[in-house]
Amino acid sequence: MHLRFLSGLLVGLLGAMSPAWCDDATQPSVTTNPVTQAVAPADSYQAFVQRVDQATDKKDLAAMRGLAEECERQWRQEKPVWYARGLAYLSGSLSTYDFKSKTQDGLSQEYALEALRNVPNLPNDIRLRLLGHMQGWTDEKGEKIVGPAWTTLREEQARLWLGAMRDLKARIDPSWDPKQITGMHNLPPSVAGRVIFGQDAASISDPKLRAEYAAAVEKDRADTAKYNEQYWLRKYRVRYLPMMEKYLAIAYARSPIDLEQLEHLMKQYDLEPSAQGRILTAVKALVATEKGK
Repeated sequence: MHLRFLSGLLVGLLGAMSPAWCDDATQPSVTTNPVTQAVAPADSYQAFVQRVDQATDKKDLAAMRGLAEECERQWRQEKPVWYARGLAYLSGSLSTYDFKSKTQDGLSQEYALEALRNVPNLPNDIRLRLLGHMQGWTDEKGEKIVGPAWTTLREEQARLWLGAMRDLKARIDPSWDPKQITGMHNLPPSVAGRVIFGQDAASISDPKLRAEYAAAVEKDRADTAKYNEQYWLRKYRVRYLPMMEKYLAIAYARSPIDLEQLEHLMKQYDLEPSAQGRILTAVKALVATEKGK
């Protein structure tokens, strides 16, 4: 079954069934998340990114392999999140730019899977970015993955996707109102006008006022963090749920077809019935299309 043909067909199928679907290029970038961008990477990471960009510009696949090995040596044990972020950057370059090599898709998937397997509890933006790069079904030699290796990989990838969506859903507060903006450096009436937000609490001589101010600052921090988290959880779900649906539909329409396993996994990971329906409908449509050739 031809991957590009199926992918094109699914844009129409899932686009008609899900209003959340749109081409990846039109989606807002998750890398602008203010929470994950609050702490800038160290200079060594920035230098790593620049070297990946240089290797990408030169279409130097050997250099990309070397950078992946360096990333593992340098950060996997001491800074696992940097390790995962570095592999996500490498994987993204390999899945986006044409290196004129049949091995690049397999390498992109290999690096994404390595990070997902080796680093538990990744920040949402990195975890989902890695999943988004895990779309190819060739190995690191550029050979098509078939037989038991394929079915094992398909199930692993399905579990990774479904687990990520389940975790996102579990953290979304259904009562959160995006119009109810709390935090934003607001001070309670008992404090407002008597102190300036951001000043050092130790500079306030009145102990009662100092305690009220410190409590207000902490509440502002917590409210702002919750607002940012809920905002981005929803953004992630809008962006990545259709990507997961597309992946699962194509993967399970590929031989050997195993709708029983797919249905079991979707229920096991508590995927909402509407998404389950879209995926199963898409799989059946793809299979029927293939049979009709």
